Amino acid sequence: MAKYIITLADKNMDESDIIEQVWINHRDKLFYFIQSRIDSYSDAEDILSQAFSKLIAQQKQKDLPSEIVPWLYRVIRNSIIDYYRTSRTTTELPTDLIQETPSVSTFETLSCCVEPMIRLLPEPYSEVLILSDIKKLKHKMIAEQRGCSINTIKSQVKRAREKLQEKLARCCVFTRSETYSLIDFHPKSKTSCKNCD
Repeated sequence: MAKYIITLADKNMDESDIIEQVWINHRDKLFYFIQSRIDSYSDAEDILSQAFSKLIAQQKQKDLPSEIVPWLYRVIRNSIIDYYRTSRTTTELPTDLIQETPSVSTFETLSCCVEPMIRLLPEPYSEVLILSDIKKLKHKMIAEQRGCSINTIKSQVKRAREKLQEKLARCCVFTRSETYSLIDFHPKSKTSCKNCD
């Protein structure tokens, strides 16, 4: 059996158990992802059910994806796009579902917002985060430049990342995989990006 990225699944679980665990652990998050983009509750339920039906079909064909949750998000995202194209021809597709060019990933899109937010952090947090996470300097080098200990820099970088995460959480909703990798994000409201500072 392929290696499934599911934290609660142990080695003794069969594929049906794994799918059941995904349903139990991720159903609400997946449904929120759909409902935040579609007004109709029943249509959102249909899209979620169809996604799991496709997953079960993959299992029956012995072609279960190695990373089930990201695969489900892709299936659901495509279903929502199809929903707008067929059922809601007079409604504009949500901007976060418009197909990006292949060279622009979700991470790269979010990166455009991150650096300006880092620069808005108070000192010393903005400077240490720019040096550490953008300029990719080692903590030892930053400590030498700033005339302090490596432990101080590590502490400041950790606190700066927490402050940045708080800023991002105020304006965006993030969807993550089992391994905490970013799958998708969208603003909480049309004006939320204006409130990030």
